[in-house]
Amino acid sequence: MKKKYKAKVMMQVLGSLLLGVALFTTILVHTPALAQLSSYNPQGLRATTLEEVLVLPDEEIDLAAAIMILYKEWDASFDVAESLEEIDRMALELEVRISPEDSPEKIASLINQYLFEENTYSSLDPADPDYMKKLEYSALPCVIESNRGNCLGLSLLYLALAERLRLPIYGVVAPEHIFVRYDDGKRRINIDPTDKGENTKI
Repeated sequence: MKKKYKAKVMMQVLGSLLLGVALFTTILVHTPALAQLSSYNPQGLRATTLEEVLVLPDEEIDLAAAIMILYKEWDASFDVAESLEEIDRMALELEVRISPEDSPEKIASLINQYLFEENTYSSLDPADPDYMKKLEYSALPCVIESNRGNCLGLSLLYLALAERLRLPIYGVVAPEHIFVRYDDGKRRINIDPTDKGENTKI
């Protein structure tokens, strides 16, 4: 019973983290160009406990690290460093494909091809009554392990990679759905990770 309660709390916190990304998106929107991944070094990467994450200013929080640390509260055997290394590996593979001169459409297309075609990430069936209830459908470590997730889990993966690449992409919460949006202040593209990154009309 206690474990089920913790899962419910964790789901609520994960949702809050996603909303937090949307709130401080102006930090990303005004980034003039892609930075090298080697220069991505927020204080959040050095946090090892949830308490250390919570005292950081928004711009110093690393989304992936915060989620991994939170997940370890649920599963003490979980290897945070190993999962973060996988996120870094994916970001590095994307970094060499994306140029600062690329259009927003091309950037989104490159990420979508990498995630949904080459790495075969896919959405679970929204008709599943447990679609937004089961922790493994939303938790980033589970999404990475299974290559499947719901709209929250896949959006978190997209946001974690975009954050490392300094891309102006943030989370959007719509009625009964979550997706991501590219917005550099000039061009806005809605990206639906549950539909292989298609431009959603929501």
